[in-house]
Amino acid sequence: PSSNPSQSCHDNPTFRRNQVVQKSCNWIGSTEDRRSNNCNIQNVVENCPQACRLCCDDDEEFMYETDRGIFRQCKWLSQNEDRQKRYCGKRGGKVGGKKDGALIENKCGISCSRCGYPSSMPSYYPSLSASARPSTKMSSKPSFSPSMKLSSEPSLEPSIFPSSNPSQSCRDNPAFRRNNVEKKTCDWIGLTENRRSKNCNIQNVADNCPQACRTCCGDDEDYRFITGSGKSQQCKWLYQNEKRKERFCEKNLKNVLVTNKCGESCGRCE
Repeated sequence: PSSNPSQSCHDNPTFRRNQVVQKSCNWIGSTEDRRSNNCNIQNVVENCPQACRLCCDDDEEFMYETDRGIFRQCKWLSQNEDRQKRYCGKRGGKVGGKKDGALIENKCGISCSRCGYPSSMPSYYPSLSASARPSTKMSSKPSFSPSMKLSSEPSLEPSIFPSSNPSQSCRDNPAFRRNNVEKKTCDWIGLTENRRSKNCNIQNVADNCPQACRTCCGDDEDYRFITGSGKSQQCKWLYQNEKRKERFCEKNLKNVLVTNKCGESCGRCE
């Protein structure tokens, strides 16, 4: 990351991943798993540069509370290594007087020594600016994250890893039958972990049943299920209430496991 970032390197406080209220930039940046699963998606990258660690600086508006109840700015951390060890890995703070659940080291990159040079570990995420002195040697360890620019020479081979942001083309084939056995539909395969483990490593099953095999994760906008009150609901009805998730996500409703069709709203895509 740049050693002299501008204060324009700020997360968008109104951004929500897939319009899910809890999935703010701070939520994305709070764990390595969430950064890994979300920060290769373009609109996340554009809205959450701090959370995704695409740039490194101290947010001058950010303040956090010490154990003594005193609110401090980032620069207080840089004066003492013990302070860095004690606070940088914690969450919480204030921006403009409002509560902020950010990971402190995401907001205080310089003062938490996350921008140190030279780094003993390669950055997980690409720099936003090119190096003034490019390397003359090929890296023995390729980058884990994609470039923000399209390659002029695209790969001739497809990726073996599923996309974390599937389009609505990520659908099971309703006509597919495993070995032409009538009952062995994609929904039948996806009903149990045992069936998924036995079938989803087979190429034609994986190709025809991405939802059932969980090789992609999203909400099927065409899917409807009937609640106990007899109402027909879409997936998005689930994420608004934890009790609804607990009650319905793992249910077999008309031979369909709800979480397979509502991965995002059931919290399976985290």
